Amino acid sequence: MTEEKKQELRQLLEEAIENVEIESRDGQALSIAEYGEQLRERWASYSAESKSVKDFTFSITIDDTTLKLHALIKSELGQFINEDRIVTAIFYAIGGSSEGVRLNSFLIQLLKIAIAQGTEKAVLAFDRCTKDTHVSMQCVALIEGIKIEEAVQVFEGGRLVPISDTPSVNSSLLPRIPPPGISEDFYHSQTLFIVDYTISPLFHKPVLPPVFLSEKELFRFEGNNSGFSYFHRTDFFKTFCDALSLVCNSPMQISMEWELVPEDTAFNVGNGPGYVRYHRLGLFGKFAEVGKSDIEKATCLYDILNKNSDVSDKLRIPINRWIRSKISTTPADKMIDLGIALEALYTLKSERGITATLSARAAWHLGKDKERRKELLTKFRQIYNCRSNAVHRGELAETVTFGTKPIPVLDFIKNAQKLCRESILKVLNAKEFPNRDYWDSLIVGGEED
Repeated sequence: MTEEKKQELRQLLEEAIENVEIESRDGQALSIAEYGEQLRERWASYSAESKSVKDFTFSITIDDTTLKLHALIKSELGQFINEDRIVTAIFYAIGGSSEGVRLNSFLIQLLKIAIAQGTEKAVLAFDRCTKDTHVSMQCVALIEGIKIEEAVQVFEGGRLVPISDTPSVNSSLLPRIPPPGISEDFYHSQTLFIVDYTISPLFHKPVLPPVFLSEKELFRFEGNNSGFSYFHRTDFFKTFCDALSLVCNSPMQISMEWELVPEDTAFNVGNGPGYVRYHRLGLFGKFAEVGKSDIEKATCLYDILNKNSDVSDKLRIPINRWIRSKISTTPADKMIDLGIALEALYTLKSERGITATLSARAAWHLGKDKERRKELLTKFRQIYNCRSNAVHRGELAETVTFGTKPIPVLDFIKNAQKLCRESILKVLNAKEFPNRDYWDSLIVGGEED
C-alpha cells in the first residue's frame, strides 16, 4: 500500500468507528468502548469467562463510508475478489468453501481490530494482507489411547503434549469454542499432537458457484519440516497414529481436530475462532504408556508409509482391521476383523481356496525355516477357521486350539493379533509387499509344507 492509501484507510476506519451501532443478538446495545474491552479480553484470555463472551453485530450507519472502504479493499486485493467475495487461506483451512466470504466480513474484521487495538494496528494488518505470501497456523489433534509424561518433539514443528489434570493450565491449546456436551474435564490426562504448518497463498479468487475442490487446487499446505512436500492434516494424523499403534501394540486414534488461529488477525475472516472436526470419541478404555524411543520408531514407520504409497495403500485395510480387532467388543467381532486383515495381506489375486492360500503364504512370509513354516501353516489355518466360525455362527467357543494346545479364546485372539502385526511390520520394514507369485510357485511345486 502507498502512504496515501494507508492514510485514506486510516481516515475511513476512524469515520466508520464514529458511526457504528453495536448490539447483541438479543438486542442489547453496547458502546464502542465496552465492545473494545470485550474483544481485548476475549483475544488475550482463554478463560471460561472470555470463551462465553456474547457475539455482537454492528453496522456502519453511513453507507458512503462503507462503499469507500469496500472500494479501497478492492483496489488492493482486486485480483482475489469475485462478485464481492474473497477466499482467505484461514477460511479455507478451517473448512470454508470455494465461494469464500463476502467482502463485508473482511471489513468487519478490520473494524474489530481498529476498535480493540487502534486504527493504526488495523492499517498495518491490512498492509500485511497486501504483502504476505503465506500464513502460519497450528493444527491440533486429540489422540486417544496414548499417555505421555512430558512434551516430546516428534519432528521439527511437531510435538506431542500431555494435558494436565487441570486443563486450564493448557487452556490456550484447547478449542476456543467448547464443543457441545464436552467440558474441560474431558481433556484430563489426554494427549495432543500439535503441528505447525503454513498455507499459501494468503488469498484466492472465489470459485462460483461453490464446488468441492481439494486443498491442492486452491492452497498449498506445508508442514514446517522438509519431509513434508504436501501436508494433509487428517491423512498425516491418521497415518502417524497407525504407526504408533503398531509400535506400541496398542490401538490409538484421532478423535478430534481443530486449528489454533488468533482471532485478532485480519486473515481470520468468516470463521471466528474456528471449529472442531470430530472423528470418533471414547473408543478406548485404556492408555498405552509411550516413551521417546517408541515415538522415534513410529516416526520411522510413518516415513515408510508416507514415502511408499503402493505399500501404504495396500496396508490400509490390514492396519485398520488390526486396530479394530483391538477395540471390538466381542471375540467374534475381533476374529472377523483379523480375518479381513489377513485376507487383504495374503489372498489377493489367488485362484486357490482362501484358507489354503492364506495359511501357506503367511507361513512362507514369516517362517525362517521348514519347521517354523510347518508350525505357522497349522496356526494360520486355525486362525482362519476360527474367523469362519465367527462369521457363520456369530460366536466362538470358550477354548480354541492354537498349534497343539487348547487355550482360552481371548488368548487365541491375542496370538492371532500378534501374528497379524508381525506380518504388517515385516512388509513395512521391507518397504514392499511379499512376492506372492514366488510363494505360489513353491506351493504348486510341492513345497507347501
